[in-house]
Amino acid sequence: MASTGNGSSSFSSPVRVAIRKNAIGNKTDPTWPYTVLLDVKSRRVKCKFCELIFTGPAYRMKHHLAGTGRDVSSCRMVPPDVKKAMQFLIGLDTIERRLVEMKRELVEMRNLF
Repeated sequence: MASTGNGSSSFSSPVRVAIRKNAIGNKTDPTWPYTVLLDVKSRRVKCKFCELIFTGPAYRMKHHLAGTGRDVSSCRMVPPDVKKAMQFLIGLDTIERRLVEMKRELVEMRNLF
């Protein structure tokens, strides 16, 4: 315990700073190996495959690489394995799988009548 001189004690507690997991400076997102950070302040990034430059979070880069065209144009140069990995990360594969199941169920229901 540290003494303040007046008989009371004080503790210095560590200051915790909240850092977003996938903030621009914290490169833990799986899209970073395929991205070049051009400017931290404006969050400008460039795709290593097609060299498209845009501003935004890793969310946009995932959709760019997955080829969804959501909030950003699709990358036409991304290798199939990277594209599939990004689709998995954004849950596109589960959505497509569910749509196929729903179509199959619809066909089965039509065949009943």
